[in-house]
Amino acid sequence: MGLKPAKAPLAGPKAGNAQTSESHAGLYWLPGDAERHPSGEADVMQHLHAAGIPARKLVLGVPFYGRAWCSVDPKNNGLHQTAESYVQSYPYSVLVRDFIDKPGFIRRWDREAHVPYLWNPASGILISYEDPQSLKDKANFVRRHRLGGIMYWEHGEDPDEILLNALYYNLR
Repeated sequence: MGLKPAKAPLAGPKAGNAQTSESHAGLYWLPGDAERHPSGEADVMQHLHAAGIPARKLVLGVPFYGRAWCSVDPKNNGLHQTAESYVQSYPYSVLVRDFIDKPGFIRRWDREAHVPYLWNPASGILISYEDPQSLKDKANFVRRHRLGGIMYWEHGEDPDEILLNALYYNLR
């Protein structure tokens, strides 16, 4: 599948570096690299301790979409490597339909960030995203720290409610 670079990187919080393939919405960060790769854990701890916000008033945000980069350096299976360009974001439903378990794309796990990514070594495409396994880890984090819950963006990205069900069953 030929992906073309986006005209501009995704705007908004934690849009990331368009020139570096990154774990999308990592629960934890790479040791020694917190500035470039912010994490959900770091944000929660900052608000709990520095700002004094009660845990029950914090929610962890998770995306129901993935982010893709093209012409990624193949070192480390493309993860945290230079990329020609950020391509675009894809709804989870499109990832399932067009990329997950499709020829050429290998699912990998970022052990530090606790998120999956798809790597296509032939095309140099890397797509970082959430899946039921990463959401289980995030739900366990929320329960362990007694946070107020999880919010997600957005429901239309997961019409079969695969990710929503993962959250529901793991937060019970």
